[in-house]
Amino acid sequence: MNKNKTSIDCPFFGCPIYPPELTNPEFNQTILNEFIVGEDSGKDDNFRFATDSFATLTQQGKSHIINQDRAIYISPFLPELLLSSLSSTTNATTTTTISFLAAIFDGHGTLGHDVAQEVVEQFPLILAEKLTIALGRIPPIGNDDESSRSSKENQNDIIRSIKQYDQTDFAIRKALNETFLKVNNDGTASTFSLGGCTASVTLRWGSKLYVANAGDSQMILVSSVVPSSLSSSTEQQQQKFTPEGMIAKVVYSSRRDKANLPDERARIEGLGGNVHLNANGFDPRVIVHSEIANDTIGLAMSRCIGDWEWKAVGVIAEPIIDVIDLSKLRQHQRQQPSEEGKKIIFLIAASDGFFDIRPKEFYANQIAGSFLVDNDNDADRKYINDPQRKQGVSLGNGNGNFGITKAEFRPLFRLYDIIQRITPKVQTGYRDDITAIISRL
Repeated sequence: MNKNKTSIDCPFFGCPIYPPELTNPEFNQTILNEFIVGEDSGKDDNFRFATDSFATLTQQGKSHIINQDRAIYISPFLPELLLSSLSSTTNATTTTTISFLAAIFDGHGTLGHDVAQEVVEQFPLILAEKLTIALGRIPPIGNDDESSRSSKENQNDIIRSIKQYDQTDFAIRKALNETFLKVNNDGTASTFSLGGCTASVTLRWGSKLYVANAGDSQMILVSSVVPSSLSSSTEQQQQKFTPEGMIAKVVYSSRRDKANLPDERARIEGLGGNVHLNANGFDPRVIVHSEIANDTIGLAMSRCIGDWEWKAVGVIAEPIIDVIDLSKLRQHQRQQPSEEGKKIIFLIAASDGFFDIRPKEFYANQIAGSFLVDNDNDADRKYINDPQRKQGVSLGNGNGNFGITKAEFRPLFRLYDIIQRITPKVQTGYRDDITAIISRL
């Protein structure tokens, strides 16, 4: 994978962070030793690909000769543009000034890794240029702008409806869509004809998330809460708790673009494409006889970047884009009496090699606790040190120790532990590459 850059090398839009490769046993041991030693080692800052609010890792699948996954995390992303756009379009005192870009590109085909590499290098640059132009042209919006107001019946919606889009939403959606298309159209012909990649992109811009997806990588949004008390009420007994005693819920998931979806199948077959399903009606493939590869190949998705020979039969690079209002999501949480207490919202963006192994709820429950300890808060420590919450907890060092240190509850530690748990010691069947980004919102 790519080497993480120093601050000296950072481009104008921010400092790219790439996931380190876990295939190297020495690197695995370095991470494990760091967590066991904990914060007394004085080496926490060595992990530039993780903080107390995010982490990213990748692992080559045993069935692959090369890891075809690529990913990038940039935080903050265009921070000066964010501040200027907020000051001209809304009341900055009521809007967060946080921004980041998190993206997963899962390559496939003979040169899928080269496609993904080209995309991970070009995508942030092109998007940054388009956002700079688009948001610099947006005029101030008055408080009486009808498009900025939510209708009463939609107050609790997580995803904004078309009627709720303001000019900033429109500009960002347009920039994302154009970036997908330009990265695809401007790709190296010899590479993009023999491979492709998914693109699951999440842009945080103030209090909103813009999720653009093409392919079968995904982003999920998880809402988790520490109950306000440890009482054994009937309602709490019916909840499924995380190992730390939290309640985690998947509140949003981006769509996996598959050719058996009605709208996707209609477009592909309308252009003369052939969609094949297995005997059980699953595993949809878009079948094309590749003149370049001189072979008949089935593509496992209906949208992607690259795979140029499939574009003629309706496999498009245009993404599905959702806009998620985080302030509205938090407001919705406050209205749920069963979810009173410390609330944490986070995202998980990952390739299908990650999500295909376990249900989304498993990852939501396991990752929620990594964001629990905030600035070594004594109340959080007391809660998760409660003896009732220690039962069944499995830490990556395998010794069952539930001692609390800043290093042990970093997202990196939990993500590392999960990847180790879902990876079998013995090769059995096909094993895909695994890449994930987790980030607290």
